[in-house]
Amino acid sequence: MSNTIDLLIQDFVTTNKLVNQNVSWDTLVSRRFENGRRRIFTYSGTAVATAEHLDDADGEWLQITLTTEKIEDGELRFDCLKLMHVNTHYAMSVEKDKDLLIKLLTRNKGLMNVVFKVVCGLT
Repeated sequence: MSNTIDLLIQDFVTTNKLVNQNVSWDTLVSRRFENGRRRIFTYSGTAVATAEHLDDADGEWLQITLTTEKIEDGELRFDCLKLMHVNTHYAMSVEKDKDLLIKLLTRNKGLMNVVFKVVCGLT
């Protein structure tokens, strides 16, 4: 079992910078924070992530795109993510195709559904 993707997401959430300020998880998933623009974050000093608001048939989503060199084969563990999202989102699902999609669903009208899109390779 591998937790490298979980640690990548946790690293983004704890060290992200947007205009030299860290954006907390509660603020990041709030509808008040998102205004439809694509936002470029830095994290871990030099890594880059993008976040954008998407309208989909099943609701509004905040898609956060992260890159990694390798997505491990086999069972993935998301211990940190499960602990982090328990107060804001009620369900988590993982889809693996070309990219890895981790979807977090919420029933709270003030929060956004979140999808972490983990892309293998450089962008």
